[in-house]
Amino acid sequence: MSIAVKLKQRVGVVLAALALVAMSQARAEQPALWQQVASDLPMPYGVLLIDEKLYVSTVPDIVEVGEETGTHHPVKTLAEASPSGLLLDKDRTIVAVENGTGSLIRFNQNFEQLEVLAEGLGDPVTVKRLGNFYYVTDYNFGKGDGRLLRVTPGGATKVYAKLSGPGGFTIDKDEIFVAEFDKGQLVSLQKKGKVRQVVASGLGKPLDIVRLDSGGFIVSDFGGFDGATGRLLHVGENGRVTVLDSSTLGNPAGLLIHGGSLYVTDLIGGRLFKANLYKLLAETNW
Repeated sequence: MSIAVKLKQRVGVVLAALALVAMSQARAEQPALWQQVASDLPMPYGVLLIDEKLYVSTVPDIVEVGEETGTHHPVKTLAEASPSGLLLDKDRTIVAVENGTGSLIRFNQNFEQLEVLAEGLGDPVTVKRLGNFYYVTDYNFGKGDGRLLRVTPGGATKVYAKLSGPGGFTIDKDEIFVAEFDKGQLVSLQKKGKVRQVVASGLGKPLDIVRLDSGGFIVSDFGGFDGATGRLLHVGENGRVTVLDSSTLGNPAGLLIHGGSLYVTDLIGGRLFKANLYKLLAETNW
């Protein structure tokens, strides 16, 4: 074998080795799927993003979080109880559930209280709006006989449906999908709550739910207060359940999709996470 051939072979080996090193470095330099946005949040639940300002409901404060720095400071203190949800209303005011008083309160964007929209909501978790009505889940902790309430513009409440420990929910036209924490299932309500159908079961302790534009849902399985780690789940239109994450998020609770980003709070670990939603779905083992 000539010196030229041997040299060519050695060069080939070196180039192949360099290519492997370059590939390894490229993989190492890729950002992690989950970014921890903030920590040391006392029992964070609801997440709200308004004009690049990020807010999280904790116990007992609503805090503003610096997404680039991870710093946070309280902007409003509520009655101390369970963490609860936030809503950006049609007029760009903020509607917050105050669990400690069982109330629904409207604030301006400086978090100055404007009005109490409703009282006597029991053990309220979160709020959504459809038309002129607000809908609030009343968990009724530990009793298994919660409710989905409809609140009129005048503050009157009506039981829309009786549920087993309802947590988060989402409204899609005339259909409401609710996570039943106590039964570990996702249910669909139609015809003013009179028609009820189980969409998926075996969801552990589902605490919140968001609808995907592409179809299906993302559900946070809280895990448990006993230290059991929770999961992030995908529920298809056919009810098929796929695990998106089971090790990173601690005890996932509140969910928010904004653009291509998914925000998840870790209720027990006191953290806020963020992921590229499309990358998360692309890397899932379906």
